[in-house]
Amino acid sequence: MRRLLAMLVAILTPVAVQAEEMTYGAFSVERFEHHFESGLARVDISANYGTDEHQFVANLESELIDSDSLGELQLLYSRPVSAYFDLQLGVEVSNHSSSSRTAAVIGIEGTAPYRIETEAQLVVTKDGDVVGKFEIERDFLLTQSFVLQPRIKFAVQPGSSSLLTELRARYEVTRKFAPYLGLSWEKPYGDAAADGESTAIAGLSFWF
Repeated sequence: MRRLLAMLVAILTPVAVQAEEMTYGAFSVERFEHHFESGLARVDISANYGTDEHQFVANLESELIDSDSLGELQLLYSRPVSAYFDLQLGVEVSNHSSSSRTAAVIGIEGTAPYRIETEAQLVVTKDGDVVGKFEIERDFLLTQSFVLQPRIKFAVQPGSSSLLTELRARYEVTRKFAPYLGLSWEKPYGDAAADGESTAIAGLSFWF
């Protein structure tokens, strides 16, 4: 009898733990900003919903300059593969003016040593083209309200690549609402090689 009870406990315990697992969601506008030199308007939005083990993530990056627009929407399934990193799989739909593209996405996202937020992705199109994306950023707390955030983003695709370096100084009115000022510098390489362009930026970040 004791052996039977022990077997039932062993079988039912994972089910009970799973039933108690909480679901939660979040929505954040990480960057809603204006670039003064080029006149570019930009918004980066992220939303997620799920449990600690299973998350569904949506990321939207959109840029508008004059009449030219660029948007990238990612729909991802995210699952922890270590204490600090998640594996993400999904699709990316990008739109540039009159053209659009759908691709598969695989990547990791998490916190590297020294609290460096890290994201690395491979985007594979239906034609077999591969785009690599690598991004790091870190928050430096200057006071309880002032935060300095450097950010580096590197993208590689067939025939060209680009390096984006940014620095933002934000003031957290509350933990959920923060205006910021900053500088951005972008340099293309490869077929689209040109001098780097820099600009001042101003914007807001908020979440709930």
